Amino acid sequence: MLSGVGQLGMVTKSLAATAFGQNVFFPGQFVEFNFELTADEKKARAWVAGRKKVVSSAPGDEDNSLKIAFEYLDWFHLAFGLDEMPATLASVWLPVWKEAIVPADGIISEPEILADNANDILPYVNVRGPWGDARPLIRATTSPVAANDFMVDVVGKEIQIHTNFAGASITYQVLTAQSNIPSLGVAAEVVSFGKLGFWGRGYGPEFPNGILINLPDITRSGGPPAIATDDVPKFELSFTANTPPGFRTPYRYYNLQ
Repeated sequence: MLSGVGQLGMVTKSLAATAFGQNVFFPGQFVEFNFELTADEKKARAWVAGRKKVVSSAPGDEDNSLKIAFEYLDWFHLAFGLDEMPATLASVWLPVWKEAIVPADGIISEPEILADNANDILPYVNVRGPWGDARPLIRATTSPVAANDFMVDVVGKEIQIHTNFAGASITYQVLTAQSNIPSLGVAAEVVSFGKLGFWGRGYGPEFPNGILINLPDITRSGGPPAIATDDVPKFELSFTANTPPGFRTPYRYYNLQ
């Protein structure tokens, strides 16, 4: 019997022809591995003793599928799950959340305020209090700020909030400039993993050195990964195992000696 699998990995087959310029191998930290072979059955029927019965049958169309899942997640596994090679952005503005208690004068110093990000600073009052309900504050255009308003002073690098909110806990976002940052889902041109080959090893008491399992030609089926949210999120991927030209089956098994 086979008691388990291990040393599961993928090798790309079509990345070399893309802008990435080469194929890659990576050992997958997979927690599930299900290879399923199914076939339709063709049946011929005839009347026999007053009833239609199957008098001949043969295998029909075959469908070969591979489903894998992983809970371990690093940047490359996430890219593989999304079927997109990571790209590097030269520059991008990304939000940072900050919290503060509104002082008596209503002025919060924020050294990261710039002319480029001032309009994206958006305070939110976290809890109900003497100032009223939790709510976003309204941007004022003139000084002094009104009862429910705030202003951003670019020169003084301050957020000015009406003193009615003194003592209130607020959360606000500040966009910060990042450079040369890895990204997924952002680049205008996507390089997908494309055609893949799968390798794995089966283990069992009758196979002291294991069985090598190879699916030489698999392609992604369906869209983005199904994400099962549990104690640890699980990424589930589906593939079709293709039969390469000149071969009889989509799989290869080798009994290692």
